[in-house]
Amino acid sequence: MCIRDSALASLGRPYWGTQPYHYYLWRSYDRVAQRSESLLLELIAESIELEPRGELSLRGRRRMAELYGVEPSTVTLPLTEGEMLRLLELTQRGAPVSILEPLLDFLYWPENPCSLRAALYLRQLRNLPGLREMLEQRLRHIESSLDTAEESIYYRRAKERIEAILRM
Repeated sequence: MCIRDSALASLGRPYWGTQPYHYYLWRSYDRVAQRSESLLLELIAESIELEPRGELSLRGRRRMAELYGVEPSTVTLPLTEGEMLRLLELTQRGAPVSILEPLLDFLYWPENPCSLRAALYLRQLRNLPGLREMLEQRLRHIESSLDTAEESIYYRRAKERIEAILRM
Protein backbone atom coordinates (compact mmCIF):
# COMPACT_ATOMS: atom_id res chain seq x y z
CA MET A 1 0.00 0.00 0.00
CA CYS A 2 1.38 3.38 -0.93
CA ILE A 3 0.91 6.03 1.73
CA ARG A 4 -0.05 8.58 -0.93
CA ASP A 5 -3.20 6.57 -1.68
CA SER A 6 -4.40 6.21 1.92
CA ALA A 7 -7.14 8.15 3.66
CA LEU A 8 -4.55 9.42 6.12
CA ALA A 9 -2.65 11.03 3.28
CA SER A 10 -5.73 12.84 2.00
CA LEU A 11 -5.98 14.75 5.28
CA GLY A 12 -2.47 16.03 4.98
CA ARG A 13 -2.34 16.91 1.27
CA PRO A 14 -1.83 20.67 1.90
CA TYR A 15 1.25 19.85 3.97
CA TRP A 16 2.54 16.93 1.92
CA GLY A 17 5.65 18.71 0.70
CA THR A 18 6.91 19.66 4.14
CA GLN A 19 9.33 17.59 6.12
CA PRO A 20 7.78 18.31 9.55
CA TYR A 21 4.51 16.82 8.31
CA HIS A 22 6.26 13.62 7.24
CA TYR A 23 8.34 13.52 10.41
CA TYR A 24 5.30 13.70 12.68
CA LEU A 25 3.41 11.31 10.42
CA TRP A 26 6.04 8.57 10.70
CA ARG A 27 6.53 9.26 14.42
CA SER A 28 2.79 8.84 15.00
CA TYR A 29 2.60 5.76 12.82
CA ASP A 30 5.59 4.27 14.67
CA ARG A 31 3.43 4.19 17.82
CA VAL A 32 0.68 2.12 16.19
CA ALA A 33 0.61 -1.38 17.69
CA GLN A 34 0.07 -3.37 14.51
CA ARG A 35 1.97 -1.28 12.04
CA SER A 36 3.61 -2.34 8.82
CA GLU A 37 7.38 -2.02 9.09
CA SER A 38 7.73 -1.52 5.32
CA LEU A 39 5.18 1.32 5.40
CA LEU A 40 7.01 2.89 8.35
CA LEU A 41 10.31 2.70 6.43
CA GLU A 42 8.61 4.27 3.40
CA LEU A 43 7.31 7.15 5.54
CA ILE A 44 10.73 7.72 7.07
CA ALA A 45 12.41 7.62 3.64
CA GLU A 46 9.96 10.19 2.24
CA SER A 47 10.69 12.46 5.20
CA ILE A 48 14.44 12.15 4.63
CA GLU A 49 14.14 12.76 0.89
CA LEU A 50 12.49 16.14 1.54
CA GLU A 51 15.46 17.48 3.52
CA PRO A 52 18.36 14.99 3.64
CA ARG A 53 20.66 16.99 5.88
CA GLY A 54 18.29 18.35 8.54
CA GLU A 55 17.85 17.36 12.16
CA LEU A 56 14.57 15.60 11.40
CA SER A 57 16.35 13.50 8.77
CA LEU A 58 19.00 12.54 11.27
CA ARG A 59 16.29 11.33 13.64
CA GLY A 60 14.70 9.41 10.77
CA ARG A 61 18.01 7.79 9.82
CA ARG A 62 18.56 6.73 13.42
CA ARG A 63 15.11 5.11 13.53
CA MET A 64 15.78 3.39 10.19
CA ALA A 65 19.02 2.01 11.62
CA GLU A 66 17.13 0.60 14.60
CA LEU A 67 14.57 -1.01 12.31
CA TYR A 68 17.40 -2.49 10.24
CA GLY A 69 18.96 -4.01 13.37
CA VAL A 70 21.92 -1.65 13.45
CA GLU A 71 23.05 0.44 16.39
CA PRO A 72 21.99 4.03 15.53
CA SER A 73 25.29 5.37 16.83
CA THR A 74 27.19 3.73 13.96
CA VAL A 75 29.37 5.96 11.86
CA THR A 76 27.35 5.40 8.69
CA LEU A 77 23.61 5.92 9.02
CA PRO A 78 21.27 4.44 6.41
CA LEU A 79 20.63 6.04 3.06
CA THR A 80 17.29 5.91 1.32
CA GLU A 81 17.00 3.98 -1.91
CA GLY A 82 16.71 7.29 -3.78
CA GLU A 83 19.96 8.53 -2.25
CA MET A 84 21.75 5.32 -3.20
CA LEU A 85 20.49 5.57 -6.76
CA ARG A 86 21.72 9.18 -6.99
CA LEU A 87 25.18 8.05 -5.87
CA LEU A 88 25.17 5.38 -8.57
CA GLU A 89 24.08 7.87 -11.19
CA LEU A 90 26.80 10.31 -10.16
CA THR A 91 29.53 7.67 -10.39
CA GLN A 92 28.27 6.57 -13.80
CA ARG A 93 28.54 10.19 -14.91
CA GLY A 94 32.16 10.38 -13.81
CA ALA A 95 32.13 11.24 -10.10
CA PRO A 96 34.88 9.52 -8.09
CA VAL A 97 33.97 6.03 -6.90
CA SER A 98 34.93 7.09 -3.38
CA ILE A 99 31.41 8.53 -3.00
CA LEU A 100 30.25 4.90 -2.85
CA GLU A 101 32.06 4.34 0.48
CA PRO A 102 28.80 4.36 2.48
CA LEU A 103 27.56 1.44 0.37
CA LEU A 104 30.67 -0.52 1.31
CA ASP A 105 30.01 0.27 4.98
CA PHE A 106 26.51 -1.21 4.65
CA LEU A 107 28.05 -4.58 3.71
CA TYR A 108 28.99 -5.06 7.38
CA TRP A 109 25.37 -4.73 8.47
CA PRO A 110 22.93 -7.55 9.16
CA GLU A 111 20.76 -8.56 6.24
CA ASN A 112 18.22 -5.78 5.73
CA PRO A 113 16.95 -3.71 2.79
CA CYS A 114 19.80 -1.21 3.04
CA SER A 115 22.62 -3.79 3.09
CA LEU A 116 20.98 -5.88 0.35
CA ARG A 117 20.50 -2.85 -1.92
CA ALA A 118 24.11 -1.81 -1.33
CA ALA A 119 25.37 -5.26 -2.34
CA LEU A 120 23.12 -5.30 -5.41
CA TYR A 121 24.17 -1.84 -6.58
CA LEU A 122 27.86 -2.52 -5.99
CA ARG A 123 27.50 -5.76 -7.95
CA GLN A 124 25.93 -3.84 -10.84
CA LEU A 125 28.80 -1.33 -10.87
CA ARG A 126 31.68 -3.68 -10.08
CA ASN A 127 33.30 -3.07 -13.49
CA LEU A 128 33.29 0.69 -13.02
CA PRO A 129 36.88 1.98 -13.18
CA GLY A 130 38.28 2.19 -9.67
CA LEU A 131 35.46 0.34 -7.90
CA ARG A 132 37.01 -3.11 -8.20
CA GLU A 133 40.23 -1.73 -6.72
CA MET A 134 38.29 -0.09 -3.89
CA LEU A 135 36.50 -3.39 -3.16
CA GLU A 136 39.77 -5.34 -3.24
CA GLN A 137 41.41 -2.81 -0.93
CA ARG A 138 38.51 -3.08 1.53
CA LEU A 139 38.76 -6.89 1.33
CA ARG A 140 42.49 -6.77 2.16
CA HIS A 141 41.76 -4.51 5.11
CA ILE A 142 39.07 -6.89 6.38
CA GLU A 143 41.33 -9.92 6.00
CA SER A 144 44.14 -8.23 7.94
CA SER A 145 41.71 -7.18 10.70
CA LEU A 146 39.65 -10.35 10.89
CA ASP A 147 41.61 -12.08 13.64
CA THR A 148 41.88 -9.03 15.85
CA ALA A 149 38.47 -7.47 15.23
CA GLU A 150 36.22 -7.42 18.25
CA GLU A 151 33.15 -7.72 16.06
CA SER A 152 34.51 -10.29 13.64
CA ILE A 153 31.04 -11.47 12.66
CA TYR A 154 30.54 -8.12 10.91
CA TYR A 155 33.91 -8.42 9.21
CA ARG A 156 33.15 -11.96 8.05
CA ARG A 157 29.79 -10.84 6.69
CA ALA A 158 31.39 -7.98 4.74
CA LYS A 159 34.16 -10.28 3.49
CA GLU A 160 31.63 -12.79 2.12
CA ARG A 161 29.60 -10.06 0.44
CA ILE A 162 32.61 -8.39 -1.16
CA GLU A 163 33.93 -11.73 -2.39
CA ALA A 164 30.51 -12.47 -3.93
CA ILE A 165 30.46 -9.06 -5.64
CA LEU A 166 33.94 -9.57 -7.08
CA ARG A 167 33.19 -13.16 -8.18
CA MET A 168 30.13 -12.37 -10.25
